[in-house]
Amino acid sequence: LDYRAVPWSKGGKFVNRYSRLFVRSPAARLLLASVLGVTLLGLAPPSALAANSSTRSANETTGKVKVSGTPLPTSDNVGQANDPAIGKLAPVLTGKNFSGKKVVIGGPGQPRMVIFLSHSCPHCQAEVPVIVKLSKQGKLDGVEIDTVTTNTSKTLPNYPPSKWLKRENWPHPTILADDSQLRGFSAYGGQAFPYFVFLDSTGTVVGRAEGELPASSIAAAAKKLAALG
Repeated sequence: LDYRAVPWSKGGKFVNRYSRLFVRSPAARLLLASVLGVTLLGLAPPSALAANSSTRSANETTGKVKVSGTPLPTSDNVGQANDPAIGKLAPVLTGKNFSGKKVVIGGPGQPRMVIFLSHSCPHCQAEVPVIVKLSKQGKLDGVEIDTVTTNTSKTLPNYPPSKWLKRENWPHPTILADDSQLRGFSAYGGQAFPYFVFLDSTGTVVGRAEGELPASSIAAAAKKLAALG
């Protein structure tokens, strides 16, 4: 089965071919009772893990993302209070942005949301304007928004991600273009898109969420994160 050719629906989640995890029930996916208390609308699978250098374009991906630190675990409990990543230091990712300039994500600093987006994911496409609007309203103030564009391939819709985010007037300048092996996404324990990892000022994970989130949940998470600064 070529996952890149499957028109995934909003209702479920299918993880990548290399994972031992399977479809989660709607009830389990809605149990996002982490310390940040967010609610899930929908999510999509990593659909191009087999993408290679022949499908990459210069600056749309990093040659190889450097991961410093221990990768976060994948888990069926992402979004719940017993998520095993909570309390762990997130690894530091070093790569490049769309202009080829060095970008570092992770480590101590301002509380942050690290958001993983795939240009071909319909839930990511729906989420981006929601985040843009929240930013304009000042509801994400006090929180750094770091973006990792991942699962990037010329063979997938809505390519390239640089033009997509520019078209959407994405206001957050820290963007790391993940590599063709999805090292950044994998290092943060990613399994589906969009994917949020919430870090306090020490770079420690205080919550994670998979899938499309309503504006109210993103704003509430940002408010709680800002209070940790």
